[in-house]
Order: sequence, then structure tokens, then C-alpha cells
Amino acid sequence: MGKQNEFDNSPSDDLIVDINEDKKETIIYSVIELLDKLNINHDSLNSPSNYQSDYFKSEDSELIYYLAILTGQAQIDALKIAPSFYKDKKKAKTWRDKVINKIHPDKSKHPDAKKATEILNSLYERMLKNAK
Repeated sequence: MGKQNEFDNSPSDDLIVDINEDKKETIIYSVIELLDKLNINHDSLNSPSNYQSDYFKSEDSELIYYLAILTGQAQIDALKIAPSFYKDKKKAKTWRDKVINKIHPDKSKHPDAKKATEILNSLYERMLKNAK
């Protein structure tokens, strides 16, 4: 293999890394935890600052729909629940806190906010049963 030209931006074979979806989730949540420890706001990394959706009028409405209406794998996928949440209490709590801050009945006027909060707490309790 010859020397790369300084203007050649293509990565060399030894720099290409194949990361599966579970590892991507772990990396993302590790970065979020680091940003939290450094007290750096990372909300803009997760979603646009001005919520936009073709189907939901607000982010809390979207999350409440995912919690109160969806079930099974569709719910897990929509809520971005990573398998690591069932192994690590800290990750589970970080995820739960982020969601509860948007859907709690004290913050959301949505009629299903209470129901969604109960379902969120149930999911969180299941995570804690298996986590360390």
C-alpha cells in the first residue's frame, strides 16, 4: 500500500470501523452522559430546537402517543429504548428523566399525560429489576 497524498481524503482500510447498532447506541449514550457530567446542554444534538413534525403538534404529544398507544417492539423503537438500559441503572435513569421532563402532567397539558407517565414508570421499573 502506497503513501496517501495529503489531499486524498479517503480513509485508509485500517481506519474503517464497522459499528453495529447496539454499539452505536452505547456510544451515543456515553457521549450524552459525558456532556451531562460537564454540564453541557446536548438537547440540540438529539432534536431540533424548534420541534417540527408532520403528525404531532408537540414533542410531548409524540412521546405520549409512543407510550400510551404503541406497544411491543414498535414502542421500544419509537422511544429509542436501548438494551443497555436494562443493564445499567444510570443509563435507564438518564433516559427516563429526559422523557419524564417532557410528558409529566405538571408540564404537559395532554389528556393522556398521566397514563403515559404511569407507563413510563412501569418501563423504568422493569429496567431497574435487571440493571446493576
